[in-house]
Amino acid sequence: KFQSQNQNQGRDQNQSRDHQNKRNDNDHHHHHHHLNQFQSTETLKLQTRLSNMSSKSWLGDEDSDEIDPFAEVGQIVYSVTEIVDQMSPDIDEFLLKMAIGLFEDTPEIRTHFVRSHGMLAVIELLQQFQRSRDLIINDDPESLEKICYNGGCPVVMGFASNKYAREIRLEAALFIGSMCQTSLLTLQMFISCRGLKVLVEMMDENYDEQKDLVWMAVDGICRVFELQGPTPRNDFCRMFAHEGLLEPLSEALLHVSHDDDDLAENAKGRIVHIFLLFSQADMKVKEIMLTRAIILRLIRSLSILENELLVSMLKTLKNLTMLPAGLQVLQNANAIETLTKVLKEQIERDPDTPLTTEIANHVVNALYNLCRLSKPRQEEAALAGAIPILQRVVKSSSPLKQFALPILCDFAHTSKTCRKLLWQKDGFAFYLGLLRDPFWGITALESILAWLSDETARVEDALTEPSSIEALLRMFTKAKATTFENLLDPLLKLFRISPTVGTSLISQPAFAKRLVDRLLSHNKAVVRLNLLRLTKAVFETAVEKTTVVKMSGLAAAINKMADSESAILVRELAKELNREFCTITSPTKSIKKPLRHSPQSGPRSSIGTLSLPGEDHLNLPHRKNVPIKIHSTKWPDHHPLHSSSDQIIPSLTSSPSTTTGLGISLSSHASSPTLNNGSPGSRLSVDRVLVSRPSFLLNQRRSSNTPPPP
Repeated sequence: KFQSQNQNQGRDQNQSRDHQNKRNDNDHHHHHHHLNQFQSTETLKLQTRLSNMSSKSWLGDEDSDEIDPFAEVGQIVYSVTEIVDQMSPDIDEFLLKMAIGLFEDTPEIRTHFVRSHGMLAVIELLQQFQRSRDLIINDDPESLEKICYNGGCPVVMGFASNKYAREIRLEAALFIGSMCQTSLLTLQMFISCRGLKVLVEMMDENYDEQKDLVWMAVDGICRVFELQGPTPRNDFCRMFAHEGLLEPLSEALLHVSHDDDDLAENAKGRIVHIFLLFSQADMKVKEIMLTRAIILRLIRSLSILENELLVSMLKTLKNLTMLPAGLQVLQNANAIETLTKVLKEQIERDPDTPLTTEIANHVVNALYNLCRLSKPRQEEAALAGAIPILQRVVKSSSPLKQFALPILCDFAHTSKTCRKLLWQKDGFAFYLGLLRDPFWGITALESILAWLSDETARVEDALTEPSSIEALLRMFTKAKATTFENLLDPLLKLFRISPTVGTSLISQPAFAKRLVDRLLSHNKAVVRLNLLRLTKAVFETAVEKTTVVKMSGLAAAINKMADSESAILVRELAKELNREFCTITSPTKSIKKPLRHSPQSGPRSSIGTLSLPGEDHLNLPHRKNVPIKIHSTKWPDHHPLHSSSDQIIPSLTSSPSTTTGLGISLSSHASSPTLNNGSPGSRLSVDRVLVSRPSFLLNQRRSSNTPPPP
């Protein structure tokens, strides 16, 4: 009975236990989903209990006070494995946020996550689901390189497109920024995946709505240029330019310049630096940069930028002026007026500061490149007020003088408008002061000459002032070597245009002394010739020619040159001047020209006429008509020719010889010729004759087909 009671009691207990198990199974079935979520959450929270577990043994000895490092490592590995295993399409967003928090708190988990192929699982999720809200990528090179190796770079960059939500695009932008600045390898992979195009697309956003993306794009572009690698900066410039970066970049410059945010201020400096890099690239990049829209925005930014950023932008524009194809674009964008205004305002604000010097350096160089070979641009610069600014630069003895002086000297050649502005700004006195400069004196004199040609009366009145004559005299007397040679031609033109100036100048004793000295001592014939031309120009236009003739030593020097000058042109001009001088000094005397007489005209004077060669050359028999052969028609120089008063009747006979000999019969009669005054002269035997070639022999030289006459 006792056994049966025990059996019944055991049966009842088993039944109740089975009933309890069934009820537990039902409860477990109803709460299965919640338990899984709870267990997953608890797994992700393991990191929060690592500090408590670190005091416990791997074997579960709770009473041990020793720290077991393997327990912590094992727990981390276990946690990472759980996270990777749960990376499936059914994962809850809450779990992802918990995982992100765990990654932020414990860097060790990130490394183990990457090594456990966790990034590959993340990339697979990104490819399957485009609903990710946050993506935090550390700048750890190993992690980023692992992502690139697994093909994650183009996948993540795809989320920067404007078809995704703003939050997703920002996280993708953070990833792109990390790729650009972490290592050379990640940057190369980023570029190879057409990452530069992604940066350009981020730049081309509405600034008011997506300014964060614009700032990140600017930062990424700067990272590309700053990272040292085998790819030259010029190549990056060309790639960015072909992707169309410059247009949105110039627009972003104006937006950030009006934004007071600190990040916008930082982006402004970076954009200006990027434009400077582009202006230093090759010609292809500059040609893309020199479009009207971009240049207009850069010119507008000059009124907004300050200090160092203004200097950088001015340097950018100066670099662009070095390309001839861009000069017209810059002119149409009103660059000349804006540059002049910037320099003028800076000089008025802080005239003697390093910043002003730097701004003047770039502005004057840019104006030089713009105005050097274009009269319309020179006139535009003059109208913009460049004349007094450039004069100030020259007077300050700045190295920029070499760029300012050519522009100032060109203004006199440009137009009436420029010359009018020059006159208002004391341009003529400025040119006179330049005559003292050994390097720019000739250029200044040519500018005065061009001005004199256009406004003769006004400039001539100014040139005849004592100060002007003194400046010209000093230049003529102090010039040396090449400067003196180059001075003569513009001075000759000046004397021809304004005889008054020439007469005033040549009447100065110092001028005459220098002129005579150079005439007699200069070793170049062209210089002596130009000096004689100067003298002739003044002499011909002088009202009182005796003033020129009576100049100290001038007549004697010209007389000497007429007798002993070796250069033919110089000697002939000296003879001409000498005759004119003699006409002035002896007006009653005249120079008789020699008279030519025919053989039948009887006796003629031997003064100034050609004489016959001596008998020692002809060896003629006395008073006999015999044929003579002359073997040469060239007479020695030491036998002068004298005229004879005897009547000579030569008769030509044919000769079988060649052109070197002629048969001539001579008959002579002794006579006593009388001179012009009737006194008897010495008896001359007709034993000298001047033989010339017959004309048919000359014709035979010209044409061998024409036979000589018999």
